[in-house]
Amino acid sequence: MAGSFRDPSGYVFQHGERIFRGLDEATAGLLRGLDEQGHLGRWAQEGLIVGTRFVEDPDLRKTLSDAHPGFCAYLEHDRIDLITYPYEWSTSMLADAGRLTLRLQGELLALGLSLKDATAYNIQFVKGRPLFIDLSSIERPARLDLWFALGQFNRMFLYPLLLVKHAGWDLRSYFLSNLDGRSTLQVGQAFSFLERWSPSLVFDVGLPFALERKVKSGKAAAPKSPAPAPGGTPAGNSAVQQMTLRRLDRKIAALAESISPETVWGDYTQICSYDEVAEHSKKDRVRSFLEEIRPATVLDVGCNTGDYSRIAAGCGASVLA
Repeated sequence: MAGSFRDPSGYVFQHGERIFRGLDEATAGLLRGLDEQGHLGRWAQEGLIVGTRFVEDPDLRKTLSDAHPGFCAYLEHDRIDLITYPYEWSTSMLADAGRLTLRLQGELLALGLSLKDATAYNIQFVKGRPLFIDLSSIERPARLDLWFALGQFNRMFLYPLLLVKHAGWDLRSYFLSNLDGRSTLQVGQAFSFLERWSPSLVFDVGLPFALERKVKSGKAAAPKSPAPAPGGTPAGNSAVQQMTLRRLDRKIAALAESISPETVWGDYTQICSYDEVAEHSKKDRVRSFLEEIRPATVLDVGCNTGDYSRIAAGCGASVLA
């Protein structure tokens, strides 16, 4: 099972039932330093990244090297049994994934590091909470005041939420036509001139849209990401980027709070449900059954408002609802 297909610094594969990642020399050295300083363990414990450890056993390393040669070191990741994709998520899940990405970028920035990309496909959900999985996208950047993955972050997280909120778009259709999200030009064209330059959109849509149009017409040059600083000190003041990260975090949190998706199931318990006595009885029966069977995985096909999914999760099951 190959992964990180765009990034030669890391390659994900399955060996038996375990998940590993091969690393090139530069990435291995960077992540080894983070591991020795305790950051990888702390981030995993805090729910920022998937559980990760270096493969130290010489026999296992030889086995992995024979099967997947050409790497300097190997990581083992905790296995995530259910893989989901952004076009399957709710708006609140997309917002949670975006905010986790911003939080991790802030942590890295404080260490003089950065994420080289900010795709939503670097996030997976475990027990309803987002986890970052692509550790090989961590790099030592050339600058700390600018985040050169910001454009991708906007395409994958901010723009779809803005379009759902202000233009009534369906989140799934946003990703299904282009798995990498929509361009600044496409997003800008979804809004009128006055909307693009309104206070809520000017920084994230209006100005980038105007710059992109100039680049496309040849009146301006597209900014290019400089090469990572090889062992040197990155230029720029990280406080500038930290301000941007905090602003985006507040904006995405506000968008998630304000979006109320229309669904036929939202009022299910008020319109088509049991009386209070019958509801308590059903919940008790479901809970009793789950406690007796103790299933590892539960599929709740008609989850409606998710009440019974929560009961299943409370009984220790991994729930897909």
